[in-house]
Amino acid sequence: MLTPPTATSSTFNYINSTCKLYIPKTATKAYRNSIGWTNFTDIIEKETTSIYKTQENNVKIQTNQRAIVVTGADLRDEISVYAESGILLQSTKVTDNIVRINATTNHIYLIKTTGKIFKVAL
Repeated sequence: MLTPPTATSSTFNYINSTCKLYIPKTATKAYRNSIGWTNFTDIIEKETTSIYKTQENNVKIQTNQRAIVVTGADLRDEISVYAESGILLQSTKVTDNIVRINATTNHIYLIKTTGKIFKVAL
């Protein structure tokens, strides 16, 4: 969450404050200034696969042999491909009506576009 969940000054009393706290990108200031969360000394921002606000768009995802094919995305939108575990594999900007992303077969991928996320088996 970009805004830290409500906590009290004693919420994390039994948690080692040197453990790593992973938060979404751009959220460090919010966590450092929130009660309870300020006790963490190692706050790490990470790219997330969640979508905070869904937008309507015409993006379609298809598979074609050893590729993921994206159509309907706006020019300059970013398309990110994640492993099922959430690890970012690659990211590309849309420069054409059809974006072809080569990928290994027999895997499941999460495809993140502006406003949507898709789960694809290739």
